[in-house]
Amino acid sequence: APEGPLRARLDANSSSSVLGGLVAALLAENRRTDSRWHGYLTFLHEVFDSVRESALFWPLPFLGALNATVGLDFLISAAQAHRGAAALLDELPELLASGGTASDPTQGAQPIFDAEMHWAVTTALCRGILDPKSGLWQLLPGSELLKRGDARTANVHLRRGVPGGSLPASSVEGGWSLVATRAVGAGEALVIDGKMGNLELLVRGWAALEANGHGPVIPLASFGNGVLEVAEVLADAARDTQGGSKSHDEAHLRVGAKWHQWRCKEELRAPRISCDLDSSAFPQALVLCIAYSIRLLELSAGPVENADWSETSKGVDVGTDSGFRELESGFDDTWKDRVLHRAYGLIAQGCESAETWYRAALVQLPIDHGGAGPQEALRHSLSDAADSLERCVRRARRQAERRKWSAGL
Repeated sequence: APEGPLRARLDANSSSSVLGGLVAALLAENRRTDSRWHGYLTFLHEVFDSVRESALFWPLPFLGALNATVGLDFLISAAQAHRGAAALLDELPELLASGGTASDPTQGAQPIFDAEMHWAVTTALCRGILDPKSGLWQLLPGSELLKRGDARTANVHLRRGVPGGSLPASSVEGGWSLVATRAVGAGEALVIDGKMGNLELLVRGWAALEANGHGPVIPLASFGNGVLEVAEVLADAARDTQGGSKSHDEAHLRVGAKWHQWRCKEELRAPRISCDLDSSAFPQALVLCIAYSIRLLELSAGPVENADWSETSKGVDVGTDSGFRELESGFDDTWKDRVLHRAYGLIAQGCESAETWYRAALVQLPIDHGGAGPQEALRHSLSDAADSLERCVRRARRQAERRKWSAGL
């Protein structure tokens, strides 16, 4: 992680690229002959071929498919990190010529070579981890050996902070620890939940996961960041609601509490469907977070009928389809069916739009007669995502019609 003068410069300049800070730290340590990270940096050079599979090295047709689906934010982040690291090292040239560097400090440091910059940017972007405590990107030695999976296949978890106040052998500097989430057998591969769909895994140079439960992100029409920010403000202000009827205050309080309980800010920042064929095409949390957000906006407009979601949701296991059906059985008021009708309708529209993107991306890919390699993995990922989105459209429309009928719309 960035430290010393580099960390101080990042802390002082909020506009600096935090990913660029990690890139600059990598470049500076890579130049030192006395770096305490020498063995780790050697390892990163040896495994560089794995991250060369990332989208930073894809040919133009692949990038066209990427642009048609998840966009080019990954490449934009790389460009910003490149520019940010170069600016930081221009401001702190001593980082490249101090403490026993390969070059003679009295002669000044050699400029950064393109190959050095490409290695550092790719490594930081594909294998870096954002530290929620400091807000900086870090590299955790050994985390490159952990496979990326989903909630079903994960058996370990990277956690910020050291449990029990001691430093276990699995921890690295900075207070990170590797915690088992279930019994791990001898010789069993260690897998963390990457929280990424297969296309996103491929973009970062990870292998696609068979039957990955994380599906593609969908757009929510008229439900962008502006609406999310308003819903968050309303949820935060719920406990401070003043005026109006008592029932209105209680409704605002309860819906706001539910909005936070379901972690709706995270859920709606990147609304994602499920690719698990054995479950609903859309997570229960996604439906509820959209519905709670709509309800918060309605409550902010003035007194409305009915106080809150049914109390029958207490004690219900919503982690299963049966639990969700039991939870939904409490939505016996007209407004609840109306809000859920709108929520399912937004999901159907989002899945339909995203399916169009993924089908178009498949058409853009050239035919691969070899039938193997990155292009075939990309094709499979696009096809699986499109099929999941098609299934999402059908199920969301069916649920929307059901709610429309119940609400008498």
